[in-house]
This record gives sequence, structure tokens and C-alpha cells, in this order.
Amino acid sequence: MSYSRLLWILTCFAATCAAQCTVTFQSNALSATGAGRAGALTYTVNDASCYGSPVTSNATWIVFAQEGTGIGQTTTLNSSGVLRYYVLPNATNLNRINSFFSLNQVVTMTQAPGTLTDPAVLSVSVPRYAVSGKTVEAIATVTNRGTATTFNFEVRFFWSTDPTITTADVNTGVSCNATLSAFADYRCPGQVMPPPAFGATYYLGALITDPTDTNTSNNTGIAANQVIVTAPCASLDTTPIAAGPDGASGILNVTAPANCSWSVFNSLPAGVQQMIQGFPETGTGNGQVFYTIYPNFRNLVRTGTLNVGGNPVTVNQSPDPNTTVARYIRLLYFTFLGRLPGTDEIAGQSPFAQTSADRATLANFLLSTAEFNGKSRFVAGLYVGLLNRDAEFPGFLFQRNAMTSGGVSAQQLVSNFLNSAEYQLRFGSPDNAEFVRLLYRNILLREASPDEVAFQANALNTGTTRVDMATNFLNTAEFRQGTGPRLISFLITAGLYTRDPFTGERQRLTDQLGSSFPTKDIISVIFATPEFTSQVE
Repeated sequence: MSYSRLLWILTCFAATCAAQCTVTFQSNALSATGAGRAGALTYTVNDASCYGSPVTSNATWIVFAQEGTGIGQTTTLNSSGVLRYYVLPNATNLNRINSFFSLNQVVTMTQAPGTLTDPAVLSVSVPRYAVSGKTVEAIATVTNRGTATTFNFEVRFFWSTDPTITTADVNTGVSCNATLSAFADYRCPGQVMPPPAFGATYYLGALITDPTDTNTSNNTGIAANQVIVTAPCASLDTTPIAAGPDGASGILNVTAPANCSWSVFNSLPAGVQQMIQGFPETGTGNGQVFYTIYPNFRNLVRTGTLNVGGNPVTVNQSPDPNTTVARYIRLLYFTFLGRLPGTDEIAGQSPFAQTSADRATLANFLLSTAEFNGKSRFVAGLYVGLLNRDAEFPGFLFQRNAMTSGGVSAQQLVSNFLNSAEYQLRFGSPDNAEFVRLLYRNILLREASPDEVAFQANALNTGTTRVDMATNFLNTAEFRQGTGPRLISFLITAGLYTRDPFTGERQRLTDQLGSSFPTKDIISVIFATPEFTSQVE
């Protein structure tokens, strides 16, 4: 061997002759609005051995979606060739510039100023009927549309004889205060006393005040539905109800004159979004109220009140004695499957649910099961596919509970929806051809071809029922794929937070799911919030 050849070999070993890793990003200059954004940046590497090279953010406001570990400031290059990132809201009134880097490349991110504080009332809810002399629970949902934290602003309730709410209306003396970070939402509860006039109709509204608000144009009062004030006329046994941690159900018998209208609502302890549900929500004369007490996943007693016609019935529910890990497993099974797990399922899942990341994997697995598709996704799909609207959480919970408890079948639920007053109001009485077009338009999200209309309408004309056809459409892969992000965004947020998703919250999650962000990473973010963990810990 020549001296020059030997020198080359020695030099090669000393300097490592493998190709130097380089990465090329689609763009090295990105931008974002003050509200933040989710994005995906494509890239290529010069050699397959470069996969696994680190990507690091220089700023806490630029973070990456990391498969299996959630959200963070570091990730790695992988064979997908796509880097998924979040730019968090800008809480200042200044432009900000920073970067992230990998190997030989630096990507600069420029973000516009935020709009600072902007609290606003989204909605106000209150029972349709109020009994004079008895308080009713009102809830004002408020949000901070700004990008800076709004500190200790006040939300105050007012009674009015018209839907325009001003400070000149009757001040209830009831208010709440909240501190909200950027884009956060809050449910502001209050026990308000109705005006004394029997038979009168009022509006309950809410106004918001904040001296630091940078946008006062949306601080006008938001009114709830009309409230009819009635004299107490219904009676029932108000003996307190005791329930175990698994929940309970039962019947309350209402005694009332034929002309007595009554309503059902609940009052819950702070931090509890869903504990008791009564049906029907209103009635006249003698009747029955069917109530459901949902499982308690905390190791604490909780107490709520079911109010029927101005008669409060106290509900005391015992704590969940299981371990923290078992309580999380119970919560996830109920959230996504509508039932509690058996002892063998808890034992089988426990080794794989010890950490938050493990539990996110379990939640993601449950979302892929046939049981989830046949229950939770199916019920949520009834609202989207048949009524052309998103479900509201109390209604979804009621319908799913009826299905999982064996009270109704999937076909009976479809029949109930198709024959509901809401369906008739929205779509009238369509003939078979128009009914088929509605199924394609609302369930499959496309217009039916003439051949498809003719084929399906002929099936209806020759014996197939509308219920069976609608049920089949709701179980198609095309429906699940087309409405997937919309349904999953509801089922994740409503299920894990036990409340209706807020509009901005739902849309952000739908957009993320539609952009192929890993569902498990989104769940991991929710798992880290106090709102979620407070249901168990």
C-alpha cells in the first residue's frame, strides 16, 4: 500500500468521512399574526442518516408538536419531512422576532403585535321559568379575545323588560370577577332572584366592565332567552338523594295543578360542570322527572341541587375510592365510551396509564375503537348529519346515556331525530328524493349525483325505511372521514372538560385536526390544564 493511500485512510478515520448533515427548509422566514398560529414547514435532508437531528426553538413562544410527548421547544427531524409548530399569542403591543434552528439552517419567525386585553360576554343562560321568591342559576360565558391577560374584570347581571341590556336596567346585585389569559374562556355563575311580578316576562343579561380593556365596543350587554316568572305551584318529595361514585338514576314525581308550569335546573359546586341531569326540562301539571347522576372521579364528596318547580332536592355523592391512576382510567372510559370500565379493564390498563403521556396514548386508543364509533361518535354525528348543527353537551350526554344504558337503540335515536320538531322546522316534510339529497348534503358533505338520487329513492320506494337509510349513511367511512375533525373536536373538548366547547376553542381544535396535527398531542395539551386535572385530582 502506498504511503499516500495510507495517509488518506488515517485522515478519513480522524475526520469521519461520512457526509455532513444538512437540512433545507421550504422557507427560512415565517410570519404570524398577534393571535398566533399553527403551521407546518416542509424540509429535506441530504442523507437519511440525518433523521433524528435536533430542532431547537430559541423562544418560549415558538413550540413544536412532538409525537408521543406533546408540545415543547425541541423536536427532531424525521422521515415525514414536515415540521409542525405553534406560535403562541403575542401578549404585547410590539412586533417580536425570534428563531429556531437545526443543523446548518436558522428559520426566523416574525410575529405582529397583539391586541392586548379584550374581554367580552359570549352568552348568558338561565332557566326558561323562574319561581318568584326563589333564586335561579344564571351563567354568563365570557372570553378574552385579546392577547394579554385581563385581570379581575367584573361581570354583572341585570333584569330587563327588553333584550337590550344596559346599566339602567334592574341591577340584580349579583356579579362575579375573573382573570383571563389570552383567548381563555370562563363560565361566570350567579344565583339571581327574579322580579316579584307573577306572569311577567323578563330578560336576564350580563354586562362586562374592565378599565384596562383595549376594545370596549363589544362590552354591550348580552341577554339570555325570555324568563317567565311564576308563583310556586308544584310540589314533590325533597328528601335528599344519596349516590355512589358510579352515579345513579331515578324518578321524582311532581304534583301540580293542570295550569301549573314548572322547570328543572341544577346548581352545581364550583368547578363541577356536569353532575346531575333532569328530563324533561319543563312540564305542566302532574308529571315525572327522570334524573341521572353522573360518575364522580374525584376522591372528594360532591353536593349539588336539582331544582324542580322551585323545590330544591339536594344530591350528595360519595367520593371515588380508587387510586389516581384508576380514576383517570374510569374518566377516559366514560368520556369516550359512555361507560365505566370493569375491574379487569382497570387492572389491564393501569400499567400503561401511569403518566400523563401514557394516558394520552390510552385516550387516543379509545378514540379508534369500534365501541367509540358506535356510541359517542354516532350520537354526535346525529346532530351534524341529521340536524346540520353541532351537538350541545347536555343533549349529547343525555342521548348517549340513553343509548349506552339500553333505553334506546341506534335506530330509535335516528327515528327520534328525524321526527323531532327541530328536524321538521329545518327541513319540513321532504319527499324521498329530497330526503336523499339531504342525507348526501349533510352527512357526506357533497351533493348527490342524479344516479345516486334515483338509486336511493328507489330503495325507499321499495321497502327501505328512512331510519335504516340514515343509519347506514351515519355509519359510512365517508361520513366519519369528512366530518372527522368537526366531530372529534367536540368529543375531545366536551368529553374531557365536561362542557360545551367555546366557539374559538372548537374552531382552533378543528383547524388543528384538519391540518393533521396528531390527536394524541392535542389531548396531551388538554391533560396539562387545571380544568381537566381538577376532575380527578
